[in-house]
Amino acid sequence: MKTSFDQIWDDNRDYLLRTLLALTRDVDLAEDCLQDTYLRASEGFAGYRGGSIKAWLTSIARNVFFTYARRKGFNSEESLDTVAELADDSTHLGSDDYLELLAVRGAVATLDPTLRKALLMKYYGGSDYGEIADYLSCTPATAKHRVWRAMQKLRNAIGAEADGVLGCSQLWGVRMLDWLHGALPERQSSSIESHVTMCPSCRASLAEMRKLVGILDKAEGDHRILTLIDLDEAGSTTRYVWVRRVNDSPDIERDWHWGLRPGWTLDYLALQGEPVKIRMQEPVYREAYADMGEPDSTFTRFEGDLPTPVPTGGVSDAMFVVHPPAGSHWEAKLLPNGIWRYHHKHTPFPNMEGVFIVTIRLPKGARLLKADLEPRTRNARSGRTSLTWQIITDSAIPTPDQWGWQFEADLEYVLK
Repeated sequence: MKTSFDQIWDDNRDYLLRTLLALTRDVDLAEDCLQDTYLRASEGFAGYRGGSIKAWLTSIARNVFFTYARRKGFNSEESLDTVAELADDSTHLGSDDYLELLAVRGAVATLDPTLRKALLMKYYGGSDYGEIADYLSCTPATAKHRVWRAMQKLRNAIGAEADGVLGCSQLWGVRMLDWLHGALPERQSSSIESHVTMCPSCRASLAEMRKLVGILDKAEGDHRILTLIDLDEAGSTTRYVWVRRVNDSPDIERDWHWGLRPGWTLDYLALQGEPVKIRMQEPVYREAYADMGEPDSTFTRFEGDLPTPVPTGGVSDAMFVVHPPAGSHWEAKLLPNGIWRYHHKHTPFPNMEGVFIVTIRLPKGARLLKADLEPRTRNARSGRTSLTWQIITDSAIPTPDQWGWQFEADLEYVLK
């Protein structure tokens, strides 16, 4: 028999999971935080003194996430500084921070294509040097060199020291970048940490590199989109999309907007990690998708108010949850032989170069039979299999008869 707390938890679980997904941008981590939230809330429920139960649970969930982020120092740690950063009105058109952001974005655009691909794969895709080498048809050593040369050119764009002045040999070249990304073994990392405390030259070099990394974090939305496709036992899909965007306007940004496909429904929008009220606007026509052969290229604009206004050069984070029309080609189909087939296609960066990371999560208990496009990773957890692909898109603009999908995959699976 369910307790009163269990019923309250069941009523709010999906909402809390979405809140944590907006903060973590990682489904496994979000579910870990959700479990910790349940334990903390159930232990503290006897002391609950009324008010909004949803607000009380959300506060616990956010505290669980921030505790984890401080302890682990993982990629979403930047969320810890988001509110303070966005509330700082010192970043404005013409400020040094904004000019440096423009300089780095311009430098990325003018990099040699092989250097730019290596940088995007390493920094925004999290690829190792072997994966970069395979994609660029070079050796891992050459891949390392290309990533470092790209970072050097970006350092120069913000007025860093000349190429040759990079601290001592303990922290030179790509070793510095790997250490900042936590890609070195624990023993090497501990040795470097001890060295940095004693070496002024390395500390200065690290300060420059951290500054550049912070600028690249702001520009993430130029080059990366994350999507999770969640399949249920009936073949229906729920799509979670994470977007980060820089405010390029000379004005303070007070609302955020995106486009919704015809027939799709939107039931959740979080901005800066907080759920917000959604406003639907008039449909708009997108020529790029019409050129690709989409039967209906009229998209409905949706928007929400940013909890904290974003100044010029500042960053807004968003996560939204959408559902395709029932019975559409965006859902899985049950074949006469009892096999489910799911076909997914997507063009996240029309006419642009970037990293598209998509995860498709099969229903609970499903067994994968075939994937025509080999995923980068496979993960089985809590009875569910997740497949993740990383797609590097091109900036070349094709002619209308050359349009195609940047990502397309067919999956077949059976339910147990």
